[in-house]
Amino acid sequence: MTQRWGRIASLLAVVLALVAGGCATHTRPRATAGLLDLSGWSFSTEGAVSLQGTWQIYWHQLLTPQDLQGRHPPTPTGDISVPGAWGGTRIGNLVLPRFGYATLQLKVLLPPDAGSVDAIYLRYACTAYRLWVNGAPVAADGVVGTSRATETPQYLPHTTSSPRTAMWWTSSCGSPTSIIAAVA
Repeated sequence: MTQRWGRIASLLAVVLALVAGGCATHTRPRATAGLLDLSGWSFSTEGAVSLQGTWQIYWHQLLTPQDLQGRHPPTPTGDISVPGAWGGTRIGNLVLPRFGYATLQLKVLLPPDAGSVDAIYLRYACTAYRLWVNGAPVAADGVVGTSRATETPQYLPHTTSSPRTAMWWTSSCGSPTSIIAAVA
């Protein structure tokens, strides 16, 4: 009887190990220090990827893609977790207030066979923003401003179709895809 229970226990242990091994989740990539490396990711087999993680932030600067790609681009203030509220976030000696404005930037490295993705889903953003991908404007809500008097927030979810001319999610000559958001 004891031997029989031992075999059953061994069999259960093997089955549990196989089931647990089969349930292991694949680690999804996260943005770190303004870079999301998807060069080893397969969109066809592993699906869509969230852009969450740490993005570069340019505090109290409303910049355009041209500003960031110029000859002397500004230095980021630091990194900030996206999604999330910036109020109370510490970047070096700076503690961000609840209200303000900034530009956020994420560079995405894609696999050579990524093809193109035709849309991005933007959840509710309790703010005003402008969003560019590879220098082309792809979404906006409200009016981005530098004060309460010049800003108009808007709270709408979007599924934004990308213009084919923006080469959405594709990069020429292996350069990273650039996602820039001016936020107030």
